Amino acid sequence: MTRRRIGRRCAAISLRVRAGRRPRIWWPPRCALRTKPARSANVGQLCRERFADGAFLVGFGTHTGTVAAATDWDGPMEIKRVRPSRDGSYERICHDSGVESFLLPLRPSDEAGLRAQLLEPRLERAIGVIYRPESELESHYFRAILPLQFDEYVWFDASAAVTPLATAEMEGMPATYPFGL
Repeated sequence: MTRRRIGRRCAAISLRVRAGRRPRIWWPPRCALRTKPARSANVGQLCRERFADGAFLVGFGTHTGTVAAATDWDGPMEIKRVRPSRDGSYERICHDSGVESFLLPLRPSDEAGLRAQLLEPRLERAIGVIYRPESELESHYFRAILPLQFDEYVWFDASAAVTPLATAEMEGMPATYPFGL
């Protein structure tokens, strides 16, 4: 998806909110988008650039569990076991809290003392449509400052893979129905 298309989608969400309509939640996988030859960005970064504090970014994390992901782009979905989080990562800090699930407010006005402690750069794990446990450190961890990346962080110590809905092709309808009309 191009930077322009993402900007338009973010603008459409913003207009719906200002018009008093409920916003649609757009939850893309955590993946980098090539926006310029020497720059990668994710949807959250692009929304933050466009809307500043008008964007509300929510991150999700887990220590272990299962995930529905492919090994390679265009590969089949597999249910994979998520490796336990690495020492020194944000995920390990959350796991070590001993709390199974929580919502962590990260905006400057929220929990100022806790937020300040989380401003140290640490490893963060990103699992999206691709998950490669065998090369997890290289493939899925990056250095981040959680309070500068998200406004809220949702934590589940153990996660379970989503179950895909059954689908069937409707007789006589185009493959893109109802979206390609």
